[in-house]
Amino acid sequence: MKKFRLLLVAAAALLIFQNCTIIRPGEVGVDVKLGKAKPGVLHPGPHHYAPKLLRHVVRYETRTINHNKEFHFHSKEGIYVDADITILYHIDMDSVISVHNSYGPYYEKLLIDDYIETNLRKIGLKYEAQDLITVRSEIELLLTTTMHEVLDARGIVTESIILKDFHLPKGIIETIQARLKAEEVAKKTTVENSVARERLDFQLEKGLKEKQLEISKQRLDLEFALERQKLEAERIIVQATAEKKRQELENSTITKELLQLRTIELSADAIKSNSKIIITDGKTPLVLGNNGINLTGANY
Repeated sequence: MKKFRLLLVAAAALLIFQNCTIIRPGEVGVDVKLGKAKPGVLHPGPHHYAPKLLRHVVRYETRTINHNKEFHFHSKEGIYVDADITILYHIDMDSVISVHNSYGPYYEKLLIDDYIETNLRKIGLKYEAQDLITVRSEIELLLTTTMHEVLDARGIVTESIILKDFHLPKGIIETIQARLKAEEVAKKTTVENSVARERLDFQLEKGLKEKQLEISKQRLDLEFALERQKLEAERIIVQATAEKKRQELENSTITKELLQLRTIELSADAIKSNSKIIITDGKTPLVLGNNGINLTGANY
């Protein structure tokens, strides 16, 4: 009897563990009973459910999913192109039941892959094959914008789309490489021409400044000479004016009385000399020598 009880407990425990599931962190579970999802999701942790024939749990990742796949499209001129694309996305927690009911566990292929390839084919027809590498960022932006418009309303949030590589025919690759090399040479030539032009402009500017400096120096020298001549002319004018004023002053001060005084002074000086005889009427002196000759030019 005791053994029977132990076997019964063991069977019950085994049955319990066989009908128990564990939801890991970063995912949720959808409880499906008789093919119909129950409201609400199962959060991380252990959950017990009925036998598989009646009920099962479908797990969905809620963390960011890194989805890599190769897609195919045609360029504007009809060249077949392979593109390696990475899509980073996650499922909105509140939309897990809706995604399950509409698309099931295969939502990635039905939604993401099909929409990416459809829109990539539309976008690819806008560009020639040789331009694809240079317009990579434009294509990524167009794809991301389109996927936001399509998937956000369905509960799939597109975080970013990365075009990792394009696989083109060998001839197209050689053409692209040749064009890129030609563009690189053209850019290098443009830079060299720009540097040469800047050097020439610098030399011309330098020569012009030196010429302007020389002209400025000559102008300053000329202005200095003119200023010096002007000052000299002003000095001469001032000196002549002073001389004129002096003469006018002297002429205005020579009077009759002054002339008589000067005559008397001259007579006094002549008297002191023994060799002269002075005869004067008080106006003009007459000086005679010892021999009776008029020293002023008249004989008496």
